[in-house]
Parts: sequence; C-alpha cells; structure tokens
Amino acid sequence: IPWDDDIDIILFRDEYERLIEILEKLPQDKYELLSSKNKKCYCRLHSQWNLKGTKTEAYYDMNTDFTLGICLDIFVLDNIPNDGLRKKIFSIKQTLIRKLIWSYEITNSEAYISKNKERLGKILKIIFKILRINFTKIIKINNNFIEKYRNENCENVCNLSTTYELVSIPKNIFHPPKKVKFEDVEVNIPNDYDKYLKIIYGDNYMEIPPKEDRYNHIYNTVDFGPYK
Repeated sequence: IPWDDDIDIILFRDEYERLIEILEKLPQDKYELLSSKNKKCYCRLHSQWNLKGTKTEAYYDMNTDFTLGICLDIFVLDNIPNDGLRKKIFSIKQTLIRKLIWSYEITNSEAYISKNKERLGKILKIIFKILRINFTKIIKINNNFIEKYRNENCENVCNLSTTYELVSIPKNIFHPPKKVKFEDVEVNIPNDYDKYLKIIYGDNYMEIPPKEDRYNHIYNTVDFGPYK
C-alpha cells in the first residue's frame, strides 16, 4: 500500500509463542523484548522487539518501567469461532477486554491528554483498585477465553492486539507465503495479499486516502540515540 513505511510481523498463536520464547533467550544488550510477560507496565496484547538507546515515546508510554524506541511490532492471530452466534459473542467480549486493557494502560501510566480525561482516569484507577483489577488478571481472562478456541477447527482468525474493530480473516489466504521486496529486504506476505488488504482497508486500498482521513503515530519524543 502506497502510504506504508514499516514492516510488522504477524503470526498464528503457536508460531507467535515460539518466537517470543526464542527472543526471550537472546542477549538483551542491543535489542530487548517488550511483552506483558517481562515488563510490569507493558499492558498490550502484542509484543515488540525494541532497539535500545532509542526513544519513540507516545503519551501513553510515559511513566512506564520500559522505554519504547524504534521497534518491530509482533502481532498474533487467534482463532474465531465459526458459527454466527458464538462469533458475535466472541467479538463483543474481546472488544470489552481490549477497551479494559486500554483504560488500564492509560490509568496505570497516568498519561492523560486532557483534564477531563485525567479526572475520569483517576476515578477508573480507584475502581480498578477497589475491584482488585490489574493487568495480570485481565490477561488471564483474555488467555482463558482465547484457549477455548485455540485447538478448534476454525476457518477464520483475527488480530486481537489492535485497538480497532475486530476483523475476521480467512486462514487459507496466508499460506504458502509469497516473497516480495520491501526497500532493500525480501519479506513474506500472505499468499492472497489482495484479499487480505481488501478485508483490512477496502477495495480501493491502493488509493491514498484524502488528507482529512490520514492519521499517524503521534510521539511526544523521538530520539534516535547513537543511530542519528
């Protein structure tokens, strides 16, 4: 797509967990793994392979126990039940869980973009404390829910780690992957990439969106450190 400027990794659940296991064992000197398993304030459903000594800090990364820098996002695809009713229930539950995660992340790092949101965040923080809700409990609820369908013969998957609307993607469009050139490297993309992009962005995905519909990551700080 014409406006894309980075590479993300996306894997099925078993492959994702294997990769995270491998990255955890690698030396964490130049690069480090950021995931909910090893960072207390990392309240996200995906992981990131982070270049140490750099910083790309958004408002919700403030007051955390990690420094987010230039990184590679590692997303995960989880099964969605086949039949309509269970699929609908799955979508509703996952939307609520992801909203809960987002609210917890903001209140936990106390990163507010307005006074009104700060007031609301402080009320939510008190509610979380009274109900003894923490990210470990939220992740446990999420993982238990995912496990219900992990070994089921599901036709579709979705990326639960985004904050956008859940999108159902047929499994059979991914394999076997195709090789394409991205800048100076060769990477794998879904076999039926056209169908994949139409599902995510619509039929006209090659058209650059009008100016009013464009958005970007908004960083408080961008620091390339020793790589300037």
